[in-house]
Amino acid sequence: MPKKKVKHAVDRNAIKRKIKEAYRLNKHLLPNSDTHFLLAYVYISSQQHCDFSTIQEQVIKSINQLTRLSK
Repeated sequence: MPKKKVKHAVDRNAIKRKIKEAYRLNKHLLPNSDTHFLLAYVYISSQQHCDFSTIQEQVIKSINQLTRLSK
């Protein structure tokens, strides 16, 4: 999240915390195998305040796509 898009550090950190928490709650959806993944989530939005449920939906969507690709 560039400072240009989200001006205040408090808001940038809140978004990062929400992304980390959404991943932590849903990482069990990843396949248990010998394959290792490197994931990076990039927040791209014109909204400075995004609710947790929206972020969580997108994290789940990305994990499901990754799971389908790994099969």
